Amino acid sequence: METRKEIDEVSEFTFAFRMIGDSMNNGSKWSFANGDYLRCDEVNIQDVKIGNDYVIKIGNGYTVRRISSINDRHITIFPLNPLYEESQISIDDIQQMFIVNSCQTKAI
Repeated sequence: METRKEIDEVSEFTFAFRMIGDSMNNGSKWSFANGDYLRCDEVNIQDVKIGNDYVIKIGNGYTVRRISSINDRHITIFPLNPLYEESQISIDDIQQMFIVNSCQTKAI
């Protein structure tokens, strides 16, 4: 999994992250390109919705993925770029989750 770098805390529960890598870029208008800034709000795992994009903190790193399924033990995540594979993450391994609200190609 690619990691993401946390950039800045915008408010108590809103954060900006800089996208690193091409895993969420399939060339569509819904893509996040390398260097884009993602404005995100922290969410509880219980509030995660299938089909939305999230920044997920696991261990010392971050990843950006779309959620394809969720149950009591795992979430299944997938990149938009077809060169990368879908994967599962144990709920117990997730330290924080942030829903992506907007994307900017310039610094926030």
